Amino acid sequence: LNIKWCNCITDADMEPLSVLTNLRSLQICCSKITDIGISYLKGLNKLNLLNLEGCRHVTAACLDTLTALAGLMYLNLNRCNFSDSGCEKFSDLINLKILNLGMNNITNSCLVHLKGLTKLESLNLDSCRIGDEGLVHLSGMLELKSLELSDTEVGSNGLRHLSGLSNLESINLSFTVVTDSGLRKLSGLTSLRTLNLDARHVTGAGLSALTSLTGLTHLDLFGARITDSGTNHLRNLKKLQSLEIC
Repeated sequence: LNIKWCNCITDADMEPLSVLTNLRSLQICCSKITDIGISYLKGLNKLNLLNLEGCRHVTAACLDTLTALAGLMYLNLNRCNFSDSGCEKFSDLINLKILNLGMNNITNSCLVHLKGLTKLESLNLDSCRIGDEGLVHLSGMLELKSLELSDTEVGSNGLRHLSGLSNLESINLSFTVVTDSGLRKLSGLTSLRTLNLDARHVTGAGLSALTSLTGLTHLDLFGARITDSGTNHLRNLKKLQSLEIC
């Protein structure tokens, strides 16, 4: 059921959905629903995908309902009204494979409650107020394939916690404070296919750490301080299909 971008949808409109017990996918983006509206979903045990992007009145209190949805695997909470308060309920969503928490007012304190989500394959923390210390809670997510850390306070020290994520195929570190020293901590992630380093703290010298990432197909170095000599480190990346340097 797709009723995205209908900002006329309110809590009252959610009640009729409570009888759709075979519903597997529900997308209600940018609506006026609140945590009360979400509570009507509690009996939808076959719900696999829930997209609440842009529902600005939905808070972490809705997790009281969502933790009862045993079949939930895809959850999009991008641009909702989440803070650290109430985030402890995330630890019960153990079957999640895709979680989008981008553009929320969460910090490292929230990430503590994500560390048990070991089935996650994709995690989006774009523009959240997280830093190096929080990344330790991601170190056990060995199934993770995609990680979005753009526009966070993550720096080079925190990347050591990601060095064991051997299945990681895509990571976005744009607009972070990652430097050349941080790139060395990524050198063992040989499954990487997409790497976004749109960061002014990266130089040509740091690119030497990427020579082991021979599976890269997309590399974004926009904004990096790279000279002609620095690009020599990219010669062995034979599978590159897209390269952004400006």
